[in-house]
Amino acid sequence: MRRTGCPTPPPDSSRAGIRCRVLIVGAGLTGLSTAYHLHQAGRTDYLVVEAEDRPGGWVSTDWSGAWGADRAIHVLHFHRSDVRDWVRQLLGDGWHEHRKNAVIDSHGVRTPYPFHAHLRGRPAGVVRECRLGIRQANLARRGRALPPRTFAEWIDLEQGAGVAKHFMHPYNTKLWTVAPEEMGCDWMADLVPFLGAARDPCGAGQPPGRENRNETFDYPRRGAGDLALALAARIRPIRFGTRLVALKPQDHAAVLDDGQVVRYQALVSTIPLTKLGAMLAPLPSLEQDACSRLESADLLIIDVGFVAPGDSNTHWVYLPDPEVLAYRLHLVHALSRSLMPPGCGLYCLEVSHSSHRPLPAGELRPRVVADLVRTHWLQSPEQVVFYRERRFPCSYVIPRLASRQDATLLRDYARRWDIHSVGRFGEWKYSCQEDALLDGQRMAERLVGAACGTQ
Repeated sequence: MRRTGCPTPPPDSSRAGIRCRVLIVGAGLTGLSTAYHLHQAGRTDYLVVEAEDRPGGWVSTDWSGAWGADRAIHVLHFHRSDVRDWVRQLLGDGWHEHRKNAVIDSHGVRTPYPFHAHLRGRPAGVVRECRLGIRQANLARRGRALPPRTFAEWIDLEQGAGVAKHFMHPYNTKLWTVAPEEMGCDWMADLVPFLGAARDPCGAGQPPGRENRNETFDYPRRGAGDLALALAARIRPIRFGTRLVALKPQDHAAVLDDGQVVRYQALVSTIPLTKLGAMLAPLPSLEQDACSRLESADLLIIDVGFVAPGDSNTHWVYLPDPEVLAYRLHLVHALSRSLMPPGCGLYCLEVSHSSHRPLPAGELRPRVVADLVRTHWLQSPEQVVFYRERRFPCSYVIPRLASRQDATLLRDYARRWDIHSVGRFGEWKYSCQEDALLDGQRMAERLVGAACGTQ
């Protein structure tokens, strides 16, 4: 939303350092959206610093020659039409709209996602267990007064013991690296499908159909990073290759890795909340305990380029089986043919790991290729013509019990010093690209409102 008013001057740089009204740390979607909406409101006295050499952060597209792939799958689902229209305007004609086709590949059977709605084709014993579990869950919900406390309890109450056993528990343990019993259930919003109204459970007696949830999505032709590039082109120049290394919160000062000191009125941090907590140390005991309890999982992404691609209609695949290394596979060639050489396909396999579930020792390529052949996503190892491993720390925050309360305590402490920790990693939450864009918009509106004396 554009606000009128006198534009503010750009940041002042001198030998004494840099002065700006707002320092934005991180040029991911939340930081870029904050800057964009400040700029639209005529507030240009901001500075964006980014440790990498380009914008995007977690939503970046990494290239190696003619091969391009995102950092995990990043497709644009929209709940709000105004955000969809804005993003499409930013991308011009450089995007595709897709009708989602996600599948679950487990024990040699592929069925549409979500598991509980599409059991047709699974072994008869699995279907019976899941249908019985759903009926029992329906009865349990009617007689339960208290909401579930853990993710495991939520799964049992919403989807039943059979679905929990055959999909939800093994898949989520691979993704989060901890069991659902160790996770809260206040993080999901609408990111995990509910069973919905009572019906013939799981679609077991009829052909699989489509769920209405996120039935279509947009995807930029040259990868998810194009959205970040489009936003960056509409704001003040970003200082790339510049890392925040220390904070002096009492002085409203930030130290950069080149030795320069930035003096700000407000700081918007999109770096991981745990890193911000370390920079604010020494913390009070309650905040220090909260910070120490926050945990995250790291991500290994394995890109496998190959000749003679077959399936180009499936967009991504959930892989719950414990013997398969990756928890998810996405088919880049089904999203856009502009991200690989002609006549080739590209798979991206995602492997979460942490101290709770470390990576296996030794070379991973033979195992990964063997997994693809055994699950029939490749016909032969000889098809592989490109292989790359990319490693990213702090890729998924682990939604432990009370982690939201711990994050809120730490963020509230930072705000005492006019430091606003926002976005997926700044708020320590699980969210999508639309959420990141809206987080930045709301942050800019709060800053503009505060400057105008309306807050």
